[in-house]
Amino acid sequence: MNFQNKSSALKIVLSVGDESGIGPEVILKALSSDELPENIEFIVVGSKKNLQNTYNYLKHLGVENLANPKNLNIHDLQINLSSSESKASYGDSSFNYLTKGIEIVKQYPNSALVTGPICKKSWSLAGHNFSGQTEVLAKSCGVKNVGMLFTAKSPKIGR
Repeated sequence: MNFQNKSSALKIVLSVGDESGIGPEVILKALSSDELPENIEFIVVGSKKNLQNTYNYLKHLGVENLANPKNLNIHDLQINLSSSESKASYGDSSFNYLTKGIEIVKQYPNSALVTGPICKKSWSLAGHNFSGQTEVLAKSCGVKNVGMLFTAKSPKIGR
């Protein structure tokens, strides 16, 4: 996949986060929403195989509203798992998804990054000594003073 073509279209890059967590499920559910604007291109950074496995599993459970990974723009990064080091392998993968997501966002002036949840312990086991994703973003952007904001729509009041 060539990301050198700097289109002016709006792009949202979604880093899957920890493959063994809820990130893949959240992304597949979110990208199936009818409320997504049509003028935004979504780029998912993660393992296509894991997203497909998650999709198949959720379909098997009867979940209906899911984006099919076959129809998504996925920057496929392979995960290499060994049974004895799976937590470290997942940590390494999620770290690489994040850094690739940052790399892609930096190439497009009209883009944003959405990060899936990670396991900080897995990052540590993989040798990535950051306290979280915010610190990786800060280092990648050359920023020393950072903060993190989490926002969500209230299920009770709808805003």
